[in-house]
Amino acid sequence: MNEITQSALAQVDSLIQTALANDDIGPVLQQIHRMTQAKELVGKALAKTLYNLHKHWYSFSISEHESFYGTMDSINLSSTVVKRYLRVAEYIKSFPPQIQEKPIRELIPIANAVSQGYDISDNDWKELERAERLSDIQKYVTTEIKNQEPRKGSLQIYLDSNGSLYCWYNQEQWNIGYLDVECSEIGVRKSIDRIIGKAGVILK
Repeated sequence: MNEITQSALAQVDSLIQTALANDDIGPVLQQIHRMTQAKELVGKALAKTLYNLHKHWYSFSISEHESFYGTMDSINLSSTVVKRYLRVAEYIKSFPPQIQEKPIRELIPIANAVSQGYDISDNDWKELERAERLSDIQKYVTTEIKNQEPRKGSLQIYLDSNGSLYCWYNQEQWNIGYLDVECSEIGVRKSIDRIIGKAGVILK
């Protein structure tokens, strides 16, 4: 356990002991509230940080061997998690203010639906605002929002795990081509990363 963690936990011990000595749980409840708020703030700040780093990745003087997702994986952030955060950061400003205040874990299924071309009506937003748990939001998104076709004219581009690139447009699927996702050549890897990032490609 590192020194920062030990110090934080020692402060918790001190807080509890002081509360017991004073027979007052108020400061403990206040600290719990502050920690909860900090946790939610960190999630959204992380999403914005990842989004901006991804956007400006090729502006840095870094090794050509370093891809964005590979680098994130090296610091124990899986590409799946990173992509979820990127979607939230990309679409959160289009959400109603009350929805923006929700924890990031509750924003992820909403952002996923928006990125896939589903319309969210005013009534849907009201229902999502009333939802108090992640499970309620997930259920509503699945049964009410995604239980319909994506809006006409919407374009979603997908890349599956074997490199096939295809799209859905006007409710029809079209093959686009193939990306050599297994290629280790630096130029190819950087090009694929750029295509995915700039074109809003959804990884399957």
